[in-house]
Amino acid sequence: MPIRAIFLGICVCIFSLTGCTTNQNEAKNADKEPELQTTSLARIECEKVKREKLSPVVHCTGQIKPIFGKEYVVSSRLPGRISKINVAPGEKVRKGQILAYVDSQQISEIEAEAIRAASRLSIAKAHEERELRVYQEELLRPKALISARTARQQAEVSQRAAERNHKRLESLHKEGIAAEKDYLNAKSNLEKANLDLEQAQLEEKREEKLFSNKALIRKNWQLAHAETQTCQNELETVKERLRFLGVYDDTVGESITSRSLQPLVPIISPGDGILVQQLVSTGEIVNPDEQIFSVCNLNKVAICCELPESELSAVSNGLPVKVTVSSYGEQTFSGVITYVGSKLDPKTRTVPVRAVIDNQKGLLKLNMFATVDIVGKEQNVIACSRDALHESEGKTVVYVRKAPEQYDRRVVATGIASGDKVEIVSGLKGGEEVVTAGGVLVKAKLLMGNAGDRQVN
Repeated sequence: MPIRAIFLGICVCIFSLTGCTTNQNEAKNADKEPELQTTSLARIECEKVKREKLSPVVHCTGQIKPIFGKEYVVSSRLPGRISKINVAPGEKVRKGQILAYVDSQQISEIEAEAIRAASRLSIAKAHEERELRVYQEELLRPKALISARTARQQAEVSQRAAERNHKRLESLHKEGIAAEKDYLNAKSNLEKANLDLEQAQLEEKREEKLFSNKALIRKNWQLAHAETQTCQNELETVKERLRFLGVYDDTVGESITSRSLQPLVPIISPGDGILVQQLVSTGEIVNPDEQIFSVCNLNKVAICCELPESELSAVSNGLPVKVTVSSYGEQTFSGVITYVGSKLDPKTRTVPVRAVIDNQKGLLKLNMFATVDIVGKEQNVIACSRDALHESEGKTVVYVRKAPEQYDRRVVATGIASGDKVEIVSGLKGGEEVVTAGGVLVKAKLLMGNAGDRQVN
C-alpha cells in the first residue's frame, strides 16, 4: 500500500509539470505567430501574367561537318607510282595547285602516240605546202592552156601553108604542069592540116574551161589540205586524252619538241581549302579507285543535327542557331538553318537538319560534337516566369494571388519556353498575379489550411 501510494503521487506530479510546460509553449507560439506571418508574407513575391513575344528555343546536339560541295576527295585517274609529294596535312592549298606527281606507264604510251601523230602532221603540212605552191603557179602561169594555145597557133600556120600549097598544085594540075600524084598529096595534107587545126581549137577550149573552173585546178592542193587536217585532228585527240588525264599542254608540247617522254602526271587540288588527309607516301603504287588526299574548305562549316518529329513544327529554313562546343566553354557560334530533311528515319523517328556556321578563324574542327539552340520565330503568347511553375503530383501548378494573403492553387498547361519565360496554354488569364518567390511558403500555408479544415470537420 505505501509503495502504490508513492507511485501514484509521482505520476500526478509529472502530469502537472507537463501541462504547465505545454501551456507556456502555446502562449509563446501565440505571441510569435503574428511575427512569423509577417516574415512569411514579406518573402512572397508575385508578378502579373501578360502577353509577351517569345521565341521558342529547340535544344539538340550535333556534329561539325563540311558543307556540301566543299569537301574534295583527290585521286589519280590512272594507275602509277607516287614520285613526289609537294604538300603536308594541315597546309592551305588553292584550286589548281599541284599536290603530287604520279609516274604512269600509260602516259608514256600516249605521249609516244602524240609524237608519232606530230610527225605525220609535219609530213602532211610539207606536202600541202608543195601542192599550194603548184596551185599558185598554175594560177599565175597556166601551162596546159598556154601549150594548147601554142598548138592551135601552130595548127593554124600549118593549115594556111597546106591551103596555099594545095591551091598552087591545083592550078598547075589543071594546066597539066603538075603531076596527079603531087596534087593528091597536097590535097591530103590540106585535109590533115584542117583536122589538126580543129583538134587544137577543141583542146584550147577545153583548157580554157578547166582554167575557168578553179576547183579542178586546186584538187591536189585540197587533197593535201584534207590530209593535213586529218593529222591535226589525230594529234588534238591524243592531246585531249592527255589533258583529261591531267597532263598540261606545255608538258605535251615540250615532249613533242624534244621527242622525249615525260610520264609524270600532276595531282591537282580541285578547290581552295586545307589538306585534311594524306593517305599515300612517296613511292607508293596508287590506282584510280584509291583516295590520295582529302581537301576541305573550312571557312564555313555545317552543324548536322537529328530532331525528333515532335519539334519539327518549330524549325524551318532561315532560322538562326547558336552553337557551343566544349572546347571553347561559353563561346557561341552563330549560324542559319539551310536544310531540313524531307524524310523521317523510321527507326529513330528523327529528321536531319543542317545549319551553316561561319568559321573564318578555323576554331571549329570536323567531327566536333556541339550543343545547338535553334531560335524559332517570335510568337505573341500569355507567359509567366519559370519560377512561378511547380511540379505537384505529376502536374504543373502555379499559385495565384486572389487577394492579399489569399492564394489559390491552379493546374496549368505550358507551351514554348524562351529564357526565363514560359508560355501558358491554359489555366491562366492575362492580368492574374502568380507567386514567383516564396511558393513553398504558400504551398505550406495552403496545406496547413486544408489540414485545419479537416480537423474542424
